[in-house]
Amino acid sequence: MLAPFRDDVANTNVALVLVLVVVGVSVTEIALWGRREQARSSRRVGFLAGFVSSARLVAAADTPPSVLITHVQRQIVEALDIDECRFDTATGGAHPRLHADGSVTSGGSLVDVERDGLPTGDRIELLIEHAGTVHGRFLLDATTRVRRPDVDQRVIAVTLAQLVGAALATPRSGDRRT
Repeated sequence: MLAPFRDDVANTNVALVLVLVVVGVSVTEIALWGRREQARSSRRVGFLAGFVSSARLVAAADTPPSVLITHVQRQIVEALDIDECRFDTATGGAHPRLHADGSVTSGGSLVDVERDGLPTGDRIELLIEHAGTVHGRFLLDATTRVRRPDVDQRVIAVTLAQLVGAALATPRSGDRRT
């Protein structure tokens, strides 16, 4: 007579354990998701802070272009998590290119950066433009490991390069050309 009662209790205990496991896994996943979002948000705040500091350098009429270029190079390295960013006055060549919309092409083909990462076999060219005029380029080096910056990070890098283009197009008191 007690056997059916014991089976009900055992079934209830098994069901309770399963519910607790499901709840525990769900809470853990939500916590992990929250931490990932917090880390992503922190990175974006850092990128924006770098962008703002670069914009302030552009706005300061007495900032020499070399100081701005060096500052932006550091910001691009940080934003894209790459090995090196080098300024070059020459343009053109057969390098992969980072475009204004954040896309990357290599040999005329679109690169799926999210899947394959930035090209590692060659430097990546990021043109420094303003009002349709090219003022140089940044050569980006991501050769030591695969990097997969998201489109927002790539657009930040392009925007930083455009800030340099605007500064180079505007005569400045710290510029030797004036």
